[in-house]
Amino acid sequence: MALRYLSNINLNGNQLIGASIEPKSTAPTEYLVAGRAYYNTASDKLFVHTGSAFVQVGTTYSTSVVDQTGIKLRLTGNNATTDDVIFDGAGGLAVSAFTPPNVDGVVQPTRIRTTLSDVSGLNDVDTAIGSATIVPVITYNAKGQITGTTTATISGTLTVNADSGTQDASLISDDLEILGTTNQITTAVTRGSSPNTDKVKVTIGLPDDVTITGNLTVSGTTTTLNTATLDVEDLNVTVGKNATTTSAADGAGLTFGAWSSGTTPTFTWVNSTSKLTANKPLQATSFHGNLTGNVTGTVSSLSNHSFSVVINVSESTVAVVTDTNNKHYDITHSLSSQNLIVQVMSTSSPYESVFVDTERTDANNIRLKFAEAPTAGAYKILIIKVA
Repeated sequence: MALRYLSNINLNGNQLIGASIEPKSTAPTEYLVAGRAYYNTASDKLFVHTGSAFVQVGTTYSTSVVDQTGIKLRLTGNNATTDDVIFDGAGGLAVSAFTPPNVDGVVQPTRIRTTLSDVSGLNDVDTAIGSATIVPVITYNAKGQITGTTTATISGTLTVNADSGTQDASLISDDLEILGTTNQITTAVTRGSSPNTDKVKVTIGLPDDVTITGNLTVSGTTTTLNTATLDVEDLNVTVGKNATTTSAADGAGLTFGAWSSGTTPTFTWVNSTSKLTANKPLQATSFHGNLTGNVTGTVSSLSNHSFSVVINVSESTVAVVTDTNNKHYDITHSLSSQNLIVQVMSTSSPYESVFVDTERTDANNIRLKFAEAPTAGAYKILIIKVA
């Protein structure tokens, strides 16, 4: 008969001496709370309850040789059937158990030794295979075991071909040079930085200043020149090269700048009007040829369209008609036209217009007829060509 305690016992840190954990041949069925313990006399193991089941406290180990190919290490724990670790010696791996001798009277634990079993055709003799020009060829099975070795001779030369010329380079003694050309191509050989130190890099590029001797053809949609100055030796620049008709060349010309606000200046061929057209005003020191359309602004002089001279015999373009008592004057204007507006004016204030008989004697000369001989230099003749 045992004393029944209906409350917990606090030993206040004192030892429990000479006590025995409840021995039973089977697991108890009462008071199944977490921490409930008992000693199983049938298996000589200590069990504790987790709140849901009894589990063994600690694990014992035992070994047993399964067969000649390996060892099974049985971990006798919660499940004595599945808690096994097997060292399998099949397929070329030899596994054995051995117990080393006692050390200072202390029994040493059993240990496991694994070695590679012999593979047909190989032995333990150290053999060097290959040379500077012979490399080994090794065959192995699915388990990574070497099953045989042979050799293969590598080529001693590398044939190098270029646009012109062919040379054989020895892989043993020759260097392979990659050279550039002055002002055309640059080359550089470097070794890679970490982690690519095993790589040798060959870089081929263009120098800062490139000279191309011969023709250069650039194919594509856009060619961009990022230069401050563009010098062209050719006397003529063709725009719209592939246009074979005037309509195909419509819009060909020059565009100045590429800003987004305002109108970008252009000078282009407009096929519908058959004219080269600028969308901004043109300014020049002179214009030559026939002018069609309106002219605005100030015109200081029109070459071959106007003429003026003071009526004085000292002027090379003024001649006196000698048989009229110096009352008639011939003026040479060289405007090559008789469609002229002729005006005679006084050379002194108030610079009024005067009227004299005027004859357009031919396309380059005018005759002025005065009733009385004028004072030399008193009048000026103004001529404008209108057609």
